Amino acid sequence: MAEAMLVVLRNALDEQLERGVRRVINDAVKKPSLCRESGVKALLFNIMKGYTSRFHSKVDRVLQLLTSEAIYPVDDKLTK
Repeated sequence: MAEAMLVVLRNALDEQLERGVRRVINDAVKKPSLCRESGVKALLFNIMKGYTSRFHSKVDRVLQLLTSEAIYPVDDKLTK
C-alpha cells in the first residue's frame, strides 16, 4: 500500500500532492504511534528520493509544503 501511495503522490499534480501530504500528516497527528510516524517519514523521504544519488523532481514542492503554513494548521487544531 505504501508503494502505491508513493507512486500516486510522485505523479500527482501540485494541488493533489498538497492534499495528499496534508492528509498523511493529519492522520499521523490525529492517531499518533511510532509505526505511523515512521511510515510518514519513510513515505515523505521516498517521494523526494530520486535515482542514482539525485533528488526526485517533486523534492522542491514537497519541501515547500513541509515548511509552509499550509501544514501548520494541523497543530493549531489540536491545541484548541
